[in-house]
Amino acid sequence: MNIFMGEIKENKRNGFCIEEFPVLKYKGTCKNNSFCGTGIIIFNNGNKYIGQMYISAFNGFGKIIAKDNIYFIGEFKNGYRYKGISFYPKDKGLLEANWEYN
Repeated sequence: MNIFMGEIKENKRNGFCIEEFPVLKYKGTCKNNSFCGTGIIIFNNGNKYIGQMYISAFNGFGKIIAKDNIYFIGEFKNGYRYKGISFYPKDKGLLEANWEYN
């Protein structure tokens, strides 16, 4: 079941919204029924994305935090990691890399 709370303008989700789907929860801005702007996505597996979105994909600057506290911070393009830094606290490791297509 999908749950929506937020602003509706011209019969579309526009403005701040909170949405719950079977696989994720979203809090942030919507434009023309898409996640657009800045938001937070919490996936059912415990992973989180905090950052910029465009047409419901990760685009711009953001951070992914995995449930085991491994994280990536950097730039995303079309939903994929593009440039940034990954950090692995268990291994005390830091990996800087250019990512293309995840």
